[in-house]
Amino acid sequence: MDLAKKIFHFLSSIFFYSILLILGIALLMFIASFIDQKISLRNGQNRSPLFGAYVIISESMVPHINVYDAVVTVRVDENSIQVDDIITFLSKEIETAGTPITHRVIGIVYEDDTKQKIIGFRTKGDHNNTADFALIAPNEVIGKVFLRIPMIGYLQTIMTKPIGWLLIVVIPCLLIIGSDILKLIKNTRQKDIEERQSTESPISDDSFAKLSKENPIPPIPSVSITEGQVEPINSATFVSNSTQQNEFDENPSSNTNPMETKEQSTSNTTINSETSSQSSSDTNHLSDSDQII
Repeated sequence: MDLAKKIFHFLSSIFFYSILLILGIALLMFIASFIDQKISLRNGQNRSPLFGAYVIISESMVPHINVYDAVVTVRVDENSIQVDDIITFLSKEIETAGTPITHRVIGIVYEDDTKQKIIGFRTKGDHNNTADFALIAPNEVIGKVFLRIPMIGYLQTIMTKPIGWLLIVVIPCLLIIGSDILKLIKNTRQKDIEERQSTESPISDDSFAKLSKENPIPPIPSVSITEGQVEPINSATFVSNSTQQNEFDENPSSNTNPMETKEQSTSNTTINSETSSQSSSDTNHLSDSDQII
């Protein structure tokens, strides 16, 4: 499928650019002929167009020029036309009077033996058995053929109709332009994906090694666990601790500061010590009294 698309795109491109080239050449020739015609009219000269294009509609020049081939002519000086040249001229025949005819020059008629002035040209079609009856005067020559475009007349005939113009020019142009736009969009998306992947790509091995060397990672201490070293939780102890915690929460007055409790305990210890000393003294005193008595 891709191969068929490539072939179609290639052929369409060749056809499209060929049409553009022909149209461009025709436009340049028309502009040059228009400018030359304006100059000739300004100077009071009646000359044939500088360039001309004609489609052959008869078999008189077969096989060199076939039917529906186009010929392009250029105006030349009469003395530059030689035997065997192909020229386009206005016909003098009764049936085709005034019609442009393209035939080959088979002879040149001069005014005298000096060959300084040309009276006319003898012409003949390559496919015809006899030469043309009339002698073609130099001022009746439109131009000399310098280019032949094969089968362009078929294209001209088709393009004279709207459907032909649509099929030959409009649709191929749209297909080529649409294909190029799709290709451009595809290449743009592919480029974006590649850029995104390049920004999100992992660090290479060399970069990672360099980074690890500059910023070494401290070793993680290993912890070994031997099976059987974990003691199970005593359920009684857990219940006792829970009960104490509940009692502690229910008696807010007992929620004292541990430091205060320690100081209070120390004070109580001192008082008890003093009381014990006093009791001992009293005991001794009583003992003495008893002795005295």
